[in-house]
Amino acid sequence: MSSVDDEEVKSTGNPSFDEILNKMENLIAEKVKVWNNTVNVLSNRLKNKEPKELIDLQADVISHKQMIIDESVEYAVKLAKDVSKKKKLYKKHFELYKTEYNIKTNVGELGRLIESELALHERKLNIYESYIEFLKDTGKNLEQINYGIKNKIELINLFGID
Repeated sequence: MSSVDDEEVKSTGNPSFDEILNKMENLIAEKVKVWNNTVNVLSNRLKNKEPKELIDLQADVISHKQMIIDESVEYAVKLAKDVSKKKKLYKKHFELYKTEYNIKTNVGELGRLIESELALHERKLNIYESYIEFLKDTGKNLEQINYGIKNKIELINLFGID
């Protein structure tokens, strides 16, 4: 599964930042559908499986769990980079308002003004955070499937079913 990044989205033309975020949300929504389908397929494979097929299923679950971990790390790095960018932009806006504009505001009002200008950047961070949380939950679901496989193997061994 490929990653969603600004360059990939920007390559479709010269869209506004809001359009870029809409495209990101759509691409991530597609990734969510793919992961949901993958988990459903793995769950359904657990039903009525022969003992020998459970090992293959377990290997697939472990493989997908690793893919989830890799993708989570990838998006966590992107999130960290964008948090840093947002902080730099906040500082830049703060300095701009304090030096270039003759606006009489207190620090709280100035902070709200800057936050409103950086709302789209905050939206991007929220998109990343939501997807990372989804990936963590999906990883937990895969762990549960893996426990189901282990329990089924134990029951087969306990009752001597081939």
